[in-house]
Amino acid sequence: MKKSILLILITIGLVFGSNFKKISYSSDMSDMDARQSSITDDNGNKTGLLKIYSDQAGLLVNANLGVVETDKSHPGEFWVYLSPGEKFVKISKEGFSPFEFVLEPGIESDMVYVLKLSTEGAGSMMGDLHKITFKLNVSGVYIGKGTSAPVQAPGKISENWLAKGDYEFSFIKDGFVDKKQKISVMEDREIDVELVQGSNQTKLKLPALVVISSDPAGAEIFLNGQKFGITPMQESLIAGEYSLTLRKNFYYPQDKSFTVKEGQTMDLPVIKLKPKFGYYSVKADQAGTKLYLDGVYLSENSVAKTKIESGKHIFQAELDYYHTETQEIEFKDGDEKDVVFKMKPNFGRLIIKSEPSGAVVSLNGKPVGKTPFTIGKARSGKYTVKLTMELWSDYEDQIEIFDEKTADKTFMMNKNFGTLVIKAEDSDIYINGDRKGKSEFKGNVPPGKYMVTAKREKHRDHEKEVYVNIGRDQVIDLAPDPIMGSVNIFSEPVETKGAKIFLNDEEKGKTPAVIPLLIGNYNLRLTFDGFLDKSENFSLSEGDNKTLRLTMQTYEGSQKEKRDFWKKQKWYSLGAFVLSAGAGGYFYMSGNGYYDDYEACTSTTKEAEDLYDKAVSADTFRDVSFSVSLAPLGYFFYSWYKESSYK
Repeated sequence: MKKSILLILITIGLVFGSNFKKISYSSDMSDMDARQSSITDDNGNKTGLLKIYSDQAGLLVNANLGVVETDKSHPGEFWVYLSPGEKFVKISKEGFSPFEFVLEPGIESDMVYVLKLSTEGAGSMMGDLHKITFKLNVSGVYIGKGTSAPVQAPGKISENWLAKGDYEFSFIKDGFVDKKQKISVMEDREIDVELVQGSNQTKLKLPALVVISSDPAGAEIFLNGQKFGITPMQESLIAGEYSLTLRKNFYYPQDKSFTVKEGQTMDLPVIKLKPKFGYYSVKADQAGTKLYLDGVYLSENSVAKTKIESGKHIFQAELDYYHTETQEIEFKDGDEKDVVFKMKPNFGRLIIKSEPSGAVVSLNGKPVGKTPFTIGKARSGKYTVKLTMELWSDYEDQIEIFDEKTADKTFMMNKNFGTLVIKAEDSDIYINGDRKGKSEFKGNVPPGKYMVTAKREKHRDHEKEVYVNIGRDQVIDLAPDPIMGSVNIFSEPVETKGAKIFLNDEEKGKTPAVIPLLIGNYNLRLTFDGFLDKSENFSLSEGDNKTLRLTMQTYEGSQKEKRDFWKKQKWYSLGAFVLSAGAGGYFYMSGNGYYDDYEACTSTTKEAEDLYDKAVSADTFRDVSFSVSLAPLGYFFYSWYKESSYK
């Protein structure tokens, strides 16, 4: 009877639930777990860590700003990472009333807070039921708990559900020595039980026949805490007292005690199980919404009518860029409730512009683009915005984005440059050794000291050190100095005075002349009517003053005159050859034509004779022309030879 009362108390505790109670709440400055974490919230802020100490597993925690992440890997502790500024948490568990707690002080980044909880109420005093599994070395063993009637294990495995506490079990089987074993129940356990063959001292009572049934069928049968079977069931039991518990999902547990005598047949009245369920359906107004029930994922978008156990349940809807929505709903037996989530946007529109445009935009330290920059869907919250642009000072500010609002910000960039204009005619322009152009450079450069240089071939570099200030325009004129020498030029004989002077094919006056020149290599050429051109190469180094006297030769009687004569003869003879050979070719073609006409002629003999005579005449002129062409051809080769013999 006492055991029946115990099971009834357990059942009452499971049905009516329990409460959480705060033991203490404090921050722990010495705990480094939060600092060592890299977890941030959606706004990029480092989280704080709330450690919940409780003897209950399966906790569900919610917060005003949303839970960033949870960690259940620490026995007896439930770690919750929260956004900085969070001041409220709600802790739920099936069978317990929700526990709401204000966090004072509020959560700070990199800080650890400890919340210690105890539980109270009937369920918590009895403790959770734990599964104790006996693994037997033989089958058919009767297992007794305390003074209750022993129940035969269905095989070599016996499953028992017990509240926390200390128990004494008896293991009895004919042909084996009785065994007693004390067991402390604090958690789920598997216990090996080995019986030794021998004579047993305990004499079991005779059995009785018992019929157990339920409405609906299919309920699990527990006899004296041991799982025994499924309703309906007809089985023989050792005479004695029994506590009976029937359990079935979505129904209240039913407890009953009965006593059977040896040889008795007992047909227990059908035990009607009381429904412990209602029905729910869930729907969200935004496609892609993930739906959860008591922390377990259900589906996306919607769930059709589904059975749910009576009691309080937490429905949750999550969708990227929307606030996480939570509804705690209590279902009473037979309730039918529709759960509807209207998701609230957790984003706005962000527009960032700059003057001038083209600045690199960084949000919370991460480059995201260039101005003008737009995010059509940016998570709500505060952002650190930084704009960087070459030759302009960095600009940094904070922007807060509110739900369904547009944050439009224009940044006025400050100059971080001066304008430098460098002029150097026909010279290459360098700034700090880097070539920037030729003749003229104009550009914006950061403030500071610069070395500007103009380089020109055969000139000395011209360098200047300049200081550039923000917003100031500077014009720098550079003129490399030429590196010079000179040359005195005379022509001989005297009658060639006034010969034209060409240096590198550029006319530079008449002889005699003194000409200043840049250093380098030159080709000098003199020309004078009636005289052959005269050339000479020379080089000038810095400070050289060279004198050049060029003797010119008359054209008449010169090698050039003779070469020019035979050159003309060559081309005359080639022309004569071409004319005579061309005539021979003409007469050759004409003669062939007359012969063809002669052979094809079908008219009078007179006409045929004329054609024949013309063909013979053409052949004669052909032979004469080809013969005559040989003379100019030979003279052509002779003239060629003579021309090449005069240098």
